[in-house]
Amino acid sequence: MAELKKKAVTKTKKVAKPKKVIVNLQRDRYNGKGGVIGTLSYKDKFVAYTLELEWDDNKQRKSCIPKGEYLLKFRDFGGYYERYKRKFNDHEAGMIEITNVDGRGDILIHIGNTVADTLGCVLVGQEVDSVKSMVYNSTKAYSLNVYPLLAKLLKENKEVYLKIS
Repeated sequence: MAELKKKAVTKTKKVAKPKKVIVNLQRDRYNGKGGVIGTLSYKDKFVAYTLELEWDDNKQRKSCIPKGEYLLKFRDFGGYYERYKRKFNDHEAGMIEITNVDGRGDILIHIGNTVADTLGCVLVGQEVDSVKSMVYNSTKAYSLNVYPLLAKLLKENKEVYLKIS
């Protein structure tokens, strides 16, 4: 009888499922004239004000994003990435992109003050004028609050979602 050799039993390490993390964007004025103002928060703490285009049937580059939950990812290519990588020291990983928006793509969270500064992306600011549909101190909000928070969450390999309501 052939001698059976015992094979070493190796245990497979359990791979932890990424923890789902929700960042909230609460719109204060959804069908606003001239723009949609909102508040970005994480764990019920204010992060920044937001500004988006008015609702226009989810048209690419002409509408705000529909209400819902969207996966955030790093995007390490494109014009914004190249500019922000030169402007900021912490953008090697990429811009923050909002993905899985039905019928849409190339949606970023970035700097800007008026709806003229966005083509369907989400702008952020430290102050807001809802009458004029403007956010102010956008660079500070983005570089001090928004990007560091979202980049940290993404780098921790968590599934980070933006919940828009």
